[in-house]
Amino acid sequence: MIEQVREFARMAGNPLAYAEHLMKKDGKPVFGYFCSYTPEEIIHAAGLHPFRLPGTGGATPHADEHLRSCSCELIRETLEQALEGRFGFLHGVVFPRSCDAIRRLSDIWRLRAKIRYHFDIDLPARLDGEGSREFMIDALKKFRRDLETAAKTCITDSAMDHAFDLYNSIRSSLKNLYLLRSANPGLLSGGDLHSIVRACMIMERCELDIALKSLFEWLKAKPASPPDGKKRVVVAGILCDHPDFYALVERCGGTVVWDDLCTGSRYFEGIITEDINSIASLARRYIDGPVCPSDLSSPGSRGEKLVRMAKEHSARGVVFLSLKYCESIPNGFSVVRETLEKSGVPSIMVEVDRDLSAQDETEERLQRFLEGI
Repeated sequence: MIEQVREFARMAGNPLAYAEHLMKKDGKPVFGYFCSYTPEEIIHAAGLHPFRLPGTGGATPHADEHLRSCSCELIRETLEQALEGRFGFLHGVVFPRSCDAIRRLSDIWRLRAKIRYHFDIDLPARLDGEGSREFMIDALKKFRRDLETAAKTCITDSAMDHAFDLYNSIRSSLKNLYLLRSANPGLLSGGDLHSIVRACMIMERCELDIALKSLFEWLKAKPASPPDGKKRVVVAGILCDHPDFYALVERCGGTVVWDDLCTGSRYFEGIITEDINSIASLARRYIDGPVCPSDLSSPGSRGEKLVRMAKEHSARGVVFLSLKYCESIPNGFSVVRETLEKSGVPSIMVEVDRDLSAQDETEERLQRFLEGI
């Protein structure tokens, strides 16, 4: 089973090779996406393969001709790959217009990248606003119609229900893995768990469902590891595209026992119920589920959510992870931090760029924070 963990890591480490292999093996068109607000269920129900587009960590000379050097690194890296023709296996690409950086990327991509189908999904600016639910339902209905036209297929309610069942199963397995590791962090390193979540956004979903269940049963049967004295923390932010970040936390004396990331708990939180029509069920998951920091809803509620996370998982503090030049985490951060402080939960914000090995100051700050909590 250790080999299975390594296989997840290999997929996460070389996602383009996996997507190309899958396309050749199954002939299933691959649709790239950028954000956890992408309705993967609709893509899957259309007989297509949803694939979260990765960064590279490399230079971005072509993308820098279109984007400022202070733009989000992940956005620049994905555009660089598109301009270099490295996404030739993609049949289409989906842009939920969730933040300003993705909106601008979509505009440039439409003009410069040679991808056959291009979809924008307009999201409500506030998930808690008046009319947000109806706005979300209309946006998802439009995407379903547009995808049917592009894929030359009819996305039936039966196919949607099957996709809901599959994704509910995948999300439940991921949450079970998180809960198991929160109770016993020695079962898996933070980096291994990160690779598993990233692989979930890449791997063929029916195979993934089986693999996750098998991995959970194997880990559940392992004996508990003795306490290692590391400080338990929650990581919050947009996403983590740095598998080595978890090793950095562990090296500084901490361990990540839960997170509020779209490459983490926000990806699996929220089961889709089917007591209403399929699109409305999906919209309800987004409206009532975990909120991305790019959303303009109350930052106070985000702080309260992090307090609950810290207490539920016996975490000593919260580490806010901000990708360099990302504007979403600073949005409302002072209110979130004040909410944490009032509840006795210390926090720190760390900004990271691609080369973690060169960030001695970040490591020193993180180490001092962990020593002090």
